[in-house]
Amino acid sequence: MASPNLYWCVTVACWLGSIGCGAAPLRPAPIPATADSRCARVAAGFAARVASGQHVEVSVQWTEPAGDLRVGEAELARRLAQGAPGTEVWVLGRGGSGKSHLADAVEARLCRQGLILRVDCERDLAPRMAGVPGHGSALAQVLAERLGLDPSVDPTEGLLAALTGPWTLILDGTDELTAHELVLLLRDLRWLGQGEWVQPNLIRFERPGFDGNEGGPRPRAVVTLPALRCDQADALLARRLPDAGALASARAWLAAHRLDRLRVGGEDCSYVHMATWRDAELIADLAGDAARGARLPGGPLSQADLWQAWVGLRWGPIAGSGEAGLAWVDRIVAASAHGLESPDLAFTIDRCMAAAPLEAAAPTEACAALLASPLVAAARKSGTWSFRHRTLVDVALARWLVTRHTDCRSLATAVAGHASLELMAMVVAQPAGQRCLDRVVQGACEQGLTAAQITGFVDEALPRHPEMVAELRHSAFQTAPGCAREVLEALIGAP
Repeated sequence: MASPNLYWCVTVACWLGSIGCGAAPLRPAPIPATADSRCARVAAGFAARVASGQHVEVSVQWTEPAGDLRVGEAELARRLAQGAPGTEVWVLGRGGSGKSHLADAVEARLCRQGLILRVDCERDLAPRMAGVPGHGSALAQVLAERLGLDPSVDPTEGLLAALTGPWTLILDGTDELTAHELVLLLRDLRWLGQGEWVQPNLIRFERPGFDGNEGGPRPRAVVTLPALRCDQADALLARRLPDAGALASARAWLAAHRLDRLRVGGEDCSYVHMATWRDAELIADLAGDAARGARLPGGPLSQADLWQAWVGLRWGPIAGSGEAGLAWVDRIVAASAHGLESPDLAFTIDRCMAAAPLEAAAPTEACAALLASPLVAAARKSGTWSFRHRTLVDVALARWLVTRHTDCRSLATAVAGHASLELMAMVVAQPAGQRCLDRVVQGACEQGLTAAQITGFVDEALPRHPEMVAELRHSAFQTAPGCAREVLEALIGAP
């Protein structure tokens, strides 16, 4: 009997048309002028970033049934290009880890080899989703636009005519979608999979913990972006704090708050609290604030403490104080919930003014300053704004969840429903979430995540003070053997 690996290789080769399998080989899908023009822009932009030193090349972990290995960007692009129609690869990375930059690099390396259509779900899909009637597809509209099809023609007919051979679809920005938008994306992907056109070689850039669509295909490989290396984090701190005295003060502040802890294990040196570029920028900002005399919380700090301090320092002057600024955000988020299980997290002038704190200046001026602050992004549609990035969404959503769900069972169920390790970490970083740590961790385990996957995120989230270690020991003693207990015991043993 032929081995499964041989069968898989032959199947892939048949799809790619490299050998005869009883049917005419598929010719690559034609590249329209719109896609060719985009390719030229993307390739030129990528080349310019490489030449200027702005592009930081990464090596990633490629995991497939045959095993794991570390590959560079060129080898990653080569492997991604080998995907057969109807197969998927998932590229998993935290918010701020460089997923979109890696997507740029992949697109630039592949777009001359065949038809590559890249869709930024947050920018391209989300604004269209609300306006698509009935059983229409926002994804169909975007793909038709990328292919330069006549907008007056049914996109289904145009896609049938255009997607006649192997092609690649890159989905990026999924981590910026709301829960409702993710449901609509799943619907659109099902629609795409039911079409009579050649199915794409699908490359999905997703968050850690992503485990696919219910009932959907499993990936042929999973790619994981690594944590930021120590030398990269150190270099970022030095760039942000060029004065030697300020850098020394920042280093002392990091040590005093145990924010310079090293991660145990792994091939490269990395800091527990600077796992991504975004983490390192946050730490650099706060260290700089501390060096300039800003008042920051004392003692070991949780991930929530760090982000809430950052938000408070930047919204405090607008709101009247840091705490008033955070409470202002909480009220805006609560107003966006509409009694739903998850708020839409959209900022509007009306919500902002209704929630403005008494300590703030006139509501109109205060809201104008808030919406122009570095925490808020430009509007998706007229009259609305959103948090600048997903980590700030997680901060706000975690605060809302621990307020809404006061019992641990309900909180753990709600957190598990979001299927996000980053949100889970931000929840247990809240004091109210720490009370439910064992339940929340158990919920993550029941999603099929491993103890090793969960431990890293929780370790980053928790403050490392003696009371926390004692609480971990107590929780581990009361938890039955299994994944959750492994996580708790690993946290006890962390340096």
